[in-house]
Amino acid sequence: MEPYTPDTLPLEKIDWITHIPYIGKANAALARYDGILQGIVNPRILLSPMTTREAVLSSRIEGTQASLEDVLQYEADTKTHLTPEKHADIQEIINYRTCNRTRRLMNYKSVLSAPT
Repeated sequence: MEPYTPDTLPLEKIDWITHIPYIGKANAALARYDGILQGIVNPRILLSPMTTREAVLSSRIEGTQASLEDVLQYEADTKTHLTPEKHADIQEIINYRTCNRTRRLMNYKSVLSAPT
């Protein structure tokens, strides 16, 4: 069996003309979202559910069994009775999310402090 070799980029097989309307709509949606984020004092409020979901899905690769609902419920009431395994899984997801947020913040600060 031969390993898969992808086509070189940019792909010449794509009919870009048919994609232009979709690219335009996607760009407009991103611009609206960016505008909403610019007008919010703390945009992380909107991003938090997405980063938590990403942490749940990424941690699942490592074998965690907690769901997004489990994490949100735990964060809403940390006194919720959980099995030790479920608590460990939720903590692993929260740690992953915290690590990602810290990494993003450090990258952002390094970009701001880079010499121009």
